[in-house]
Amino acid sequence: MHLEGTNDFMKTVTVNLTRVADKGVAMGRSEEGKNIFLPFGAPGDIVRARLTKEKKRFAEGFIEEILTPSPKRRAPRCRHFTRCGGCSWQHLEYQTQLAGKAASFEGFTRSRLGIPPAEAEGIFLPPIPSPLEYGYRNRATLQISGDRVGFALPSSHRIFSLEECPVLSPAVEKRAVTAAQNPHLLKGLERLLLQVDSEGKCWAVATGRIDASKKVELLAALDLEALYLGDGTNKPAIIAGDAGRMTFAGEDGVEVKVTPGGFVQANEGVNSALRELVKRLSAHYTGEEVLDLYSGAGNFTLPMAKAAKRVRAVEGYSPAVEDLILSAKEMKLDNIEALSSPVEVFLSKGETSALPRPSFVLIDPPRAGAPGLAPKIASLGAEIILYISCSPPTLIRDIAAFREEGYHLSGVGAADMFPQTAHLEAFALLTRTSVDSGELLTFGSQSG
Repeated sequence: MHLEGTNDFMKTVTVNLTRVADKGVAMGRSEEGKNIFLPFGAPGDIVRARLTKEKKRFAEGFIEEILTPSPKRRAPRCRHFTRCGGCSWQHLEYQTQLAGKAASFEGFTRSRLGIPPAEAEGIFLPPIPSPLEYGYRNRATLQISGDRVGFALPSSHRIFSLEECPVLSPAVEKRAVTAAQNPHLLKGLERLLLQVDSEGKCWAVATGRIDASKKVELLAALDLEALYLGDGTNKPAIIAGDAGRMTFAGEDGVEVKVTPGGFVQANEGVNSALRELVKRLSAHYTGEEVLDLYSGAGNFTLPMAKAAKRVRAVEGYSPAVEDLILSAKEMKLDNIEALSSPVEVFLSKGETSALPRPSFVLIDPPRAGAPGLAPKIASLGAEIILYISCSPPTLIRDIAAFREEGYHLSGVGAADMFPQTAHLEAFALLTRTSVDSGELLTFGSQSG
C-alpha cells in the first residue's frame, strides 16, 4: 500500500464525485467504497483519479481524466485557475458552490457539536450569498520578490506572477496588474496592500524599503490617493500623496471611515448582509447596553449605536479605535465608548464586574477566534451573543465553550464572503434560553 509522503507508487481509481467538501475539494467514493477527496472536481463528475495519499478510511489525489463531466461545470473565468492557488470553485455554477459550501459547513458543525438531525432544522439558517460572484474583493496584498509580483503559492515561498484576477474589484485588479507589470517601481518592497473604498478611491500600504525616488512615480502609476509605509502592527506612515481615511458606506446609511492599512471586510455586499442580520436583532438591544468585542473601526458598533442605549467597543489595534471615535463624532453619536485594549486584557480586568450588564454582545474576532474567553464573556450575563467568524473551526470550538457555560446555540449559518474560493464566513446566535432562530430573528425584525 502507498505510504503518505512517498511517490514511488500512485494507485489509479474511478470515482463518482457527489458533493463539495471542505478545503476546496470535491468528495466521492471509489468502486471499493472508500471516500476520495479531489481538488477541482464537481458533484456529478465521474473521473479517473490518481491517489497520492491513502489512509484506512479516506484517500486524496488528483483528477487524471474526467470520464463524464458534471452538468454543473462551467468554464473558469481566470486564465490562472488551478495554478495560482487562490480559487477552488471557478469551474462550478455559483449556486452549486454556495449550496455545497453551506452543506459542508453544516455537516462539520453537526459532527463537531453533536447536533442530532431532529434539532438541525431549527438551528441552521440559509447561507448568505454574495451579490457578486466576481469583482467583489476590495483589497489585495501583493507579494514581491525581485521581478515577480503577485500572490504566494500555497505552502510555498514562490510567487505566482499576476496577469489578471477577476475576483478583485475592477479598480483593485487594474492597479494590481499595473504593479505586476512595473516591478522596478517596487524594488526593495516585500508586500504591497491595495485597498479601494466605496467611493472608488485607492490607497496602498507598502512593507519593506522603498526607493525615495520611486514614491511619486508609484503613486502616479497606480493612481493612488496616498502611499503609506507600515509594518502590519503600528499605524502606517504616509510617504506620498494626501492623508485621508477610506470611506465605506453601507446600505443602512452608516459610513465607516478607516485609516489605510486598517481591516475592513473584503466583500462589501456580504458585509452589508451581516449588518442587516445585526439590524434584524435590534429589538434585543434597543435602549440596552451593548458590548462589541474586536470592534475594529466600528463596522457593527456604529449601526448598533443608533438603537442601543450605549455601546462599549473594545479593540486592540489603536488606529482603528481612533477611527471609530472620529466616525462617532461625525455621526453625532455620543453613546459609544471606544476602548483601546486587547479583548483578553479588557476581560481580565476586575472593573468589568462594575460595568452595567450588557444585554447583547457581538464578537467578531480574527482567525484565532476567542480562545479561553467564553467563561469571562459568559460571566457578563448577556442574554444574546452574536458571534461572527472568518474561521469556522475556531467558531465551532468557541461555540462548544459557550455551551459549557450554559448558552444555547439558537442559530448558525454560513456567509459566502469569498466566492470561487474555499473560504467561508460564519455566524452563530447564542442565547441564555433555548430559542428558535426564526423566532429570534423575526422578533428582532418586527421590533427593530
